[in-house]
Amino acid sequence: MVWLDAYNAGRVEAALVLMADNAGISDCDYRAVHVITADGKEALRQWLVDRAADHDQLIVDHIFNENPDPASGSHVIGVVYARRTSDTLRALGFGSGIDPRSATKVVFTSTDDRIRSFANGPFGGDQQLCRPEG
Repeated sequence: MVWLDAYNAGRVEAALVLMADNAGISDCDYRAVHVITADGKEALRQWLVDRAADHDQLIVDHIFNENPDPASGSHVIGVVYARRTSDTLRALGFGSGIDPRSATKVVFTSTDDRIRSFANGPFGGDQQLCRPEG
């Protein structure tokens, strides 16, 4: 996935250009054990800058189709990670990273040329999924 390549390389602008102007994300704040969100280009840029500064890495295990019926007009994939590493996780005692407890739901625009939503944290769900575990 091109976006994840840019994300893992800390190329903020390259990742940002692949997101819709009104895109949103959810992600885990592993220190505070809660979900964070960012909506719109400037908030997304800041989230990407923060993740790059933390040397955050998402290592893909597999990607699957979250919308098997193309007639619905939805364009959604799920991403399961083998590992997630970052300076924060290392500081919390997870030197080799963690096995994230939930998959990411990625929703694309109807033209499939931009990411509309990157739900990496349990938005509206159990905040304990943001508690890091080895």
